[in-house]
Amino acid sequence: MSKNGDIRGFFGKKASQTSRPDTSSASQLGPEPKQATKPAPVAASELWLDSPDLPSSPITPQKNVTKTPRARDTEIKGSDDEDDDSDSSFESIGAMLGRGRNNLGAASQNVSAGFMTTPKAKRIARGGFHRSPLTLQQQPKHKFDFKTLLNHVKQDNAFDESVRRAEAAMAEAEEELEPVINPDKMAGEAMAGEDESKIEKLAKAIDRTTGDESRPRAYFFDFEEPPRDLKKKPFPKKSVKAKPWSILQTESSRNQMFIHGLPTTLARKGKELPDELYLWILDQVCVENDAQLRNQYIELASSCIDDTNRLVTAEKLYGMLETLGGAKYSDEGGKLPLSPGLQNPYPGRDWAPLRYFLELLTRMARNLNTETNLDAIKMLLRLGLDPIIVTMAGLQVAHSTALLELISALPAAPARWEYCCKSICDYLYTSVEQASQRSFAISMLPTSIPPGVDLQRRLASEALLNEPNLGAKDPGQSVTIHDIFDRMSEPDFQITNSTDFGELIALVTLLDIVIHDGTHLYRAQLALSTSTAPEDEARSHYDADIDRIVVGLKILHDKISDNTLILKKEVKLSLDGMMKRLKNTVRSCPPPKITIFDDDKAEKEDKFLPRQKDFMKKWTAAKKSAVEE
Repeated sequence: MSKNGDIRGFFGKKASQTSRPDTSSASQLGPEPKQATKPAPVAASELWLDSPDLPSSPITPQKNVTKTPRARDTEIKGSDDEDDDSDSSFESIGAMLGRGRNNLGAASQNVSAGFMTTPKAKRIARGGFHRSPLTLQQQPKHKFDFKTLLNHVKQDNAFDESVRRAEAAMAEAEEELEPVINPDKMAGEAMAGEDESKIEKLAKAIDRTTGDESRPRAYFFDFEEPPRDLKKKPFPKKSVKAKPWSILQTESSRNQMFIHGLPTTLARKGKELPDELYLWILDQVCVENDAQLRNQYIELASSCIDDTNRLVTAEKLYGMLETLGGAKYSDEGGKLPLSPGLQNPYPGRDWAPLRYFLELLTRMARNLNTETNLDAIKMLLRLGLDPIIVTMAGLQVAHSTALLELISALPAAPARWEYCCKSICDYLYTSVEQASQRSFAISMLPTSIPPGVDLQRRLASEALLNEPNLGAKDPGQSVTIHDIFDRMSEPDFQITNSTDFGELIALVTLLDIVIHDGTHLYRAQLALSTSTAPEDEARSHYDADIDRIVVGLKILHDKISDNTLILKKEVKLSLDGMMKRLKNTVRSCPPPKITIFDDDKAEKEDKFLPRQKDFMKKWTAAKKSAVEE
């Protein structure tokens, strides 16, 4: 195909033979040719149709150029005159160039013949089909096609599945640190092939080493596990029509607005949040799986001071936990329902939403009104009765932190403080009767702040002495040393065959909380002193009272038989720890130690020795008279 040929000629019909130009003739050059005669161009369609074997690229027609060698005496026009030529003595340039032309004549003709033609391809297609000489257009390659998108979706699904597996593994690790103990199964595996009586004895021994799981418990949550994917409430679009909250109407960008903290920034600048939107945010805290969204919900809810004070009520707090299977709200009071103790009451339960709720309650504790604050403390006391708080990792810390913030937010005025303490103490007193249940909830209260210590002592005084309305009084004035002695002389502080050691260890714990550091007992003795040295007399009576309490605890400790029942060992350990604390920290000074190097005369005579001597004299006289008879 010629260089200036029309491309449409490739698709045209075959030209007629009569119109084909004659390519055999060529004009001859004269003695002084200016330009070689070009042959007539050949149609591209004719070459394409006549070629038996088509090359991979179009063939350019060869130009047959015939050059006539110049004579040596040929004069080049336009040269200098001979007269003025200064180098006429030199040999002619044509003669110089003609020396090597004879040797390379044939090679130059071959090179010049194919110099302007396209070289033939090394490999020629042998197929019988025709190809276009145009450059083959490759198929358009898109940046994303369906196959690539499907691969991306599969990768995203695999990543989400791995995240779910990791979260499930973490939840299983937090469920129970100790496996469920089956005494019969363990005994059968340990003594396989032995006598059944030996296996039964071993099972009983294993059962004695376990805790008292059969004691009734006040469970806060239902035993039936709620659905994993909690249902979310629809977004209140009608409440965000006005500016600036209209930015949340678009569903596609709403989550990004929350994640970037734009609603929180608006709330902190004084923009009042719509009530429906605030209540919706509270409901989302316990059901939202996205950590970034959940944190922003908590941040936004705690930033709205006025909405928290107006809209958060006890019913709303109970409703948030009700979605997790919690107890329903009731303002009637009364006894809490008790269920038999279970070793694993909530198998496979995810407690992360409960931690989020406690975190939210901690953040907005300062913004609650007084009545809602009291209801929240009562709710956490009831939640503390559930053993899941102490068995699950992380829940006890979150529970204690929430109680700490709520108690710190109570009014500090004496009259208001006594009113709050009375309300809390009456709730616990009327909700449960057993000392073990009361002690379980009281021990959850934080003692790192003075209000927490005071509230704990008020609750313990009312639970130990079993007197209502005692929580409204200062325990330093309402509980005396004689009240403690009278309480320790009652039957439930005695060791018998029917002693409930679970109740006994709870009573010992309550007694330890009531005594505290003993300063109120010392001040009471100081007020009764009439001597010239009231402090010495008060200290002497105070130490004697503490020693009397230690003796009573020692009697209880020694009467408990030392067997393999783990509950008895726990009681003895609790008694031993309390005795050491009373002697070393509560007493004004540790009791003096008696060694073998002390003077016998300095030792005080035993006050019971004369009585014992009289008894022995009477006994020996009676024996002597019986022998004489």
